[in-house]
Amino acid sequence: MLDTVLTIAATDSSNGAGTTADLATLNFFGVYGVAAITAVTAQNLNEVLAVKPVKNRIFTKELQALSADSMPKIKVIKLGLIPNEKILRTTVTFIREQKKLNPDILVVWDPVAVAGTGGELSEINYSLWLHIILPLVDVFTPNLNEALALCEGFEVDTSGLKNCMDSLTQLSLYFRKLGAGTVYLKGGHLPALINEDEKTAKGRSSKQGVSEFEKLTSYIYDVVVSGENNDVYYFGCGRFAGASNSTGVHGTGCIMASAVAAMLAKGYNAVDAIAYAKAYMTRGIENSVDVGARSRLFRHGYINNSEMLQYFPYMARTVSELELICNPAENTGFAPCAHDLGLYPVVDSSEWIGILCENGVKTMQLRIKKPESSEQLEQEIAKSVKLCEKYGARLFIDDYYELAIRHKAYGVHLGQEDLIDAKLNPIREAGLRLGVSTHGYAEIARACLLKPSYIALGHIYPTGSKVMASRPQGPSKLADYVALVDSAYPTVAIGGIKLHNLGDVKSSGVGSVAVITAITAAPDPAAAVREWLDAVGAGSSDPAVKTERRGRTVKKTSSGSETGVSKSRTVSAKKTGTGRSASAAGTSAKERARRKSRSVKTEKTSEDNA
Repeated sequence: MLDTVLTIAATDSSNGAGTTADLATLNFFGVYGVAAITAVTAQNLNEVLAVKPVKNRIFTKELQALSADSMPKIKVIKLGLIPNEKILRTTVTFIREQKKLNPDILVVWDPVAVAGTGGELSEINYSLWLHIILPLVDVFTPNLNEALALCEGFEVDTSGLKNCMDSLTQLSLYFRKLGAGTVYLKGGHLPALINEDEKTAKGRSSKQGVSEFEKLTSYIYDVVVSGENNDVYYFGCGRFAGASNSTGVHGTGCIMASAVAAMLAKGYNAVDAIAYAKAYMTRGIENSVDVGARSRLFRHGYINNSEMLQYFPYMARTVSELELICNPAENTGFAPCAHDLGLYPVVDSSEWIGILCENGVKTMQLRIKKPESSEQLEQEIAKSVKLCEKYGARLFIDDYYELAIRHKAYGVHLGQEDLIDAKLNPIREAGLRLGVSTHGYAEIARACLLKPSYIALGHIYPTGSKVMASRPQGPSKLADYVALVDSAYPTVAIGGIKLHNLGDVKSSGVGSVAVITAITAAPDPAAAVREWLDAVGAGSSDPAVKTERRGRTVKKTSSGSETGVSKSRTVSAKKTGTGRSASAAGTSAKERARRKSRSVKTEKTSEDNA
């Protein structure tokens, strides 16, 4: 079945925004785009000359034609410019009917009212309609100016990064309370809210490090609020050096919303869709074309994950994490480990650690979720560390980083929730490696901010060892994730991996494979370990360098686009965090996948317990 997105929007004669930009974006994401035209606009890269709404009768026929049985089933509806209340009423009625027929259909709303080049586009007072529209919307994507116009009287606190993020979060929650599913508030216009007196005061407020003014103006911060618990996600990046307050990029709001819609149609959740869409936006803005007009032309292009990491935003769950973007010199990352960690069993006792060591495993994790007592927990960790030292194995301790530091374990593994409260500096200063769990693009963006020693990708298949909030990723998405980060970080696949599906996992090029019940539930664990080692290998040796700056750097400039969602962070042309060129790393991932695939036994083996 085709992944189909319906865009309800106006035309743009300059081909930079509206339905033309929407359909171009959908095409480059590999989804099928159809359009219902709401208005015809006469505009160019300098100005809007005219807006002519279509007749409501014609618009109704467009929707009727596109929702007919002869057309592909619509997965996502993207709303753009709606010029008047007649067309808005028809749109609302259509969405309600479609959601009754298909409760899984999703709606993305970009509340276009004013063009980026200036000029009113719609006569609707959306403030009076929010309580009707937002309950139908799954992802709401206003920029800061649009959000403030829709929440009259709200003032953003620009007295510092924390106060500002708290303020933007409260603004996002306003739309959540009115019924929006996920609110994605784009903060590119934030510097315009800071007056000259505040700029002077903030510039003097910090005698060392980065001033609060620099934090607020040299970087772009977007806020996402999503889920039943109003979970908050901060996306941050540097500003595009090629744009200024008078030269933006045309059509960014339309393109961003369409990119989110495309990712939703491909089965990603809202936060992951936003993370990847923002990377696509950044690439198009950084490669935009200056034609001497008021706005630059966005540069579309086909997606190749091996080239996308340099454009990815960072994601933070707390303001203290967000501060890392502003202080790249202090964010040195964690000690590196081998790019190929080999077989990586996860077990819950020192007894299991002994079995693994005795049978030649060189990388393992001790995960004790419910210790009998604090004394028993520490004894198990201490004994496991000594066993691994004896056999020359790498031992990661799950969660209990203070005990891992005390007993000098090789490394620590932390999940996404653990990262919120964990103190990472002591781990870094002790020289321990850090592994981080991820379950999609947004969490990968957070891991890249923290610069860990490896990134775990999961869960690949359904698993009974742990209750998971996310859906299984599958080998196709795993391959996409590996292609994205392989140039900078070792990768580990985990979740439901058995010998019968190992070939698909290894074909992704992933560096290591983590297993749990494939060994612990096996009738003969020692034999299972040997069989898995034959199929996966024990991994390679650690790099000789003890410390290294990992990941990517953020370029900060004092200029930024009014249309806003851009940054300039690059992977060094010569080296990434692993000291390899990005193109070479991408090639080696494919070659590694080919080598590993040849080593997988082709005969069918008996499945282990799930």
